Amino acid sequence: MSDENEEMRPAPPLKPQNPQPREGTERLERWKRKLLDLSLRNRLLNFTPTKKTIPILVPDPGSVEDRLAEGKEFSIRTIPEPSGEGDVRSCDPGLSRLEPEELNARLNELLDRGRLVTGLDKTELDRSLLELFRAARLSLEESGANTLFLALGFLNWYESEESDQRRRAPLLLLPLEMTRRSIRSGFRIRLSDDEVRLNVTLLQKLEQDFGIKVENLDEIPKDASGFDVETILNRFRAAVSGIDRWEVTGDAYIGLFSFTKFLMWIDLERHAPEFLENAVLRQLLVPGAGPLEEASGKEREPSESENGERPLCGVLCPLDADSSQLSAVFASREGESFVLEGPPGTGKSQTIANLIAENIAAGRRVLFVSAKMAALNVVYRRLQVVGLGPFCLELHSNKARKKDVVERLASAMDALDSREPAQWKEQAERLEELRGELNRYVTALHRPRGIGKSVFEITSELIRLRHSPCLELDLAECGK
Repeated sequence: MSDENEEMRPAPPLKPQNPQPREGTERLERWKRKLLDLSLRNRLLNFTPTKKTIPILVPDPGSVEDRLAEGKEFSIRTIPEPSGEGDVRSCDPGLSRLEPEELNARLNELLDRGRLVTGLDKTELDRSLLELFRAARLSLEESGANTLFLALGFLNWYESEESDQRRRAPLLLLPLEMTRRSIRSGFRIRLSDDEVRLNVTLLQKLEQDFGIKVENLDEIPKDASGFDVETILNRFRAAVSGIDRWEVTGDAYIGLFSFTKFLMWIDLERHAPEFLENAVLRQLLVPGAGPLEEASGKEREPSESENGERPLCGVLCPLDADSSQLSAVFASREGESFVLEGPPGTGKSQTIANLIAENIAAGRRVLFVSAKMAALNVVYRRLQVVGLGPFCLELHSNKARKKDVVERLASAMDALDSREPAQWKEQAERLEELRGELNRYVTALHRPRGIGKSVFEITSELIRLRHSPCLELDLAECGK
């Protein structure tokens, strides 16, 4: 199989194939089950229309996908009546005066003119578009993940033969980008450069709970214009054809769907052996694996006293740092695991920037994650100021788009051709000389003298006694 379709393949069954599971896999399986979420809380399995979903009337789901794949933009409108007297007020064709063939012809005509049609009225449509736009933008800014999709094709299914509650699950999801040039121009949608996805969560649900395997979907079928939607729907139809009341429809909805947890599940599924070999993860996966220090071979905390002995030519922190901050940076470079704590305003973001710079200089790749985008931006700006911006690949917000990622990689390659500053060695030697002078001063200040105390201790004692009465002593008489 080609690498370009690797992310779109259905993941292998959740059940381990090895009858004697390796140590640690039990907890790993528990993690995966929590991430996969095969419950009815998952909209990918139990889709319900809300104010943040827009039903789209389509004569043929494949025709919509073909035009989106060609790069066309669409506005979303309510369908006009033939007489122009009003709008369709519901998705139920029974409320429209158009016959099915006439309705399909009218939908195709509007599709050619760049319009997608919904059965919502104008008030509902405007409200839903605005809520969708805001929610999708917020999700992109906070998590870096696009959640706006056009769902094409749905499986209507039931939990059991006795159940009367119909469930609906989308089959193919096309990532969308929603834009608005102005308030008057309205919203327009187009296909984003994210991956088109099959509902692999549904595939796992069908296989695990019902023993149904949808054949020939290891790769999403393609046609001349993009993906072969009709073939996809037909393969689902074939898989569920023998189950009473289950059916596949060509419905279409624009809505919010999240694949973040599923992608984490895929990562655990594909890289389980590597996770079990990692010393840190093994402590989490294997009960009684022993202290982390034993696994990593590191048993000591970073020493601040060693910082004054390190050659400055090998210290590549571009920002100011005190001895405790340098200890954290050097511990990171040496591969130690630690927690860096400090109250607000103590330079944690500056230390993280130094830590990243030091590890980049050591030829390592650094992944910096944060629950808040503001923390990412603070560190990125610090790195940008010292000239390390080209080596930072931002994978959040709208900067996670493929085009932006490729451009950032190109700028990093160009930056590799730049020369190091000619004065680097000279500057490092000068700083090392200054550091030596300061260290000698500190050593002299704290060296015990003939009376058993250092100048620092005596000065501190005098400061403590500064309000005590002065006594005049005749030192010459004391010496007799």
